Amino acid sequence: MRTYMEVGADPRTVWTWCNYFAKTYGLDPDKYKEMRQLFNDYLSGKKKPTKQGDFAGLFLYINHTCFNGLWRQNKNGKFNVPLGDIKTLRMPSQGALIHAAQILNRATMLTVTHPDEVLRIISRAGQGDVVFVDPPYFGTFDDYDAIFESREDFHEQLACTLWQTNINGATIIAMNSDTPEIRKWYSPFCNIEIIQRSQNVSGRNKGRGEWNQILAIAKV
Repeated sequence: MRTYMEVGADPRTVWTWCNYFAKTYGLDPDKYKEMRQLFNDYLSGKKKPTKQGDFAGLFLYINHTCFNGLWRQNKNGKFNVPLGDIKTLRMPSQGALIHAAQILNRATMLTVTHPDEVLRIISRAGQGDVVFVDPPYFGTFDDYDAIFESREDFHEQLACTLWQTNINGATIIAMNSDTPEIRKWYSPFCNIEIIQRSQNVSGRNKGRGEWNQILAIAKV
């Protein structure tokens, strides 16, 4: 979210910074670890960026050089993905970031710290609104995330909130894992389609490949 906000505010400066990191540190393993540590210092508040766009530029550099483009933190909240097996480092173009900024500036971005906040935001939707929900999938997320654990009560509450929001006139589109529980919670008010997903970003080989998930669209 912080990167989205910085890109929205000044995409050209973010582009300058991400290219600075790419050209200065490249794919050197030791330099990557040094920049990863700096990024973790930013995350923890131990250090603060001194220039506008520095944080977002560093995030884009880290994201494009780490293994498989994976975002992962350890239980201490530190980004811990190693350098990827990359032959050529390509950063986003300035035009791509400017286009992203134009889209981001038409949106209201909110950072939430508790699942109940998500449910409250969704419950505000009504006639003419479209609600798209793609939460951490039920039964597949681990305990690293203290905010959005893949626990049953949250997912059931989410489905109930979406159902009420649909009654209030909002269009609902939701994605989740293909499990009996998800089918039970969404089938009363949604048409359910099983789609096959190609998963290429994962920290483990077994996490990559093709698997089924649910696309639930509220009945008209």
